[in-house]
Amino acid sequence: ASLSVRPDIVVGYSLGEYAALHVAGIISASEAIFLVGKSAKILQARCQVGSHKMLAVRASVKQIEQITFKIVCINRPKEIVFSGPVAEISALVPILKANGYKCYTLDVAFAFHSAQTDPMLDKF
Repeated sequence: ASLSVRPDIVVGYSLGEYAALHVAGIISASEAIFLVGKSAKILQARCQVGSHKMLAVRASVKQIEQITFKIVCINRPKEIVFSGPVAEISALVPILKANGYKCYTLDVAFAFHSAQTDPMLDKF
């Protein structure tokens, strides 16, 4: 708004939803920050650190469609993210690497968009 730019549409995913709500004029910046903080507190109080992992893979969805694993994010056409229990993600890494895919575990305390965060849901 300060640059006199008003988008026709805004889209947000995950934490980006709060930014989209703010840009769309639905919530204020302070409300967005409050909601992010509230969400973080619920996450820390209800979810177990270290039970799940996130794994970024340099591949398109089409390239790895034979892998029956939950894709939680498509960052770019050839970069996807898996999320799941530590043992399952750890078992997936050598399979992907053996098939020539570069992959790396994300250094996050919680595997967002996985069952690890389900205990938060009843608070929303």
